[in-house]
Amino acid sequence: MGKCLGATYGGKLIPNGRKKVFLWFNVFAIASQMLMQIVNTYTIASGKFLNGFFVTVVHMANIKMINETVPVYMLG
Repeated sequence: MGKCLGATYGGKLIPNGRKKVFLWFNVFAIASQMLMQIVNTYTIASGKFLNGFFVTVVHMANIKMINETVPVYMLG
């Protein structure tokens, strides 16, 4: 579920600046992974949801950054 929302909202967050989104959402993903270290069903479930969201937004920002830096003839 988190990955679905990350893919949906990731494209809307990227116009704010791909580099800024990439860096901040990596920090948020690390924080959600720390949340999963608390051994409780609810914290693990919410940490996995948040981690899926944040990692998918980072992945979408990464794809946009690659599309802008790699020449078109090399994308083949």
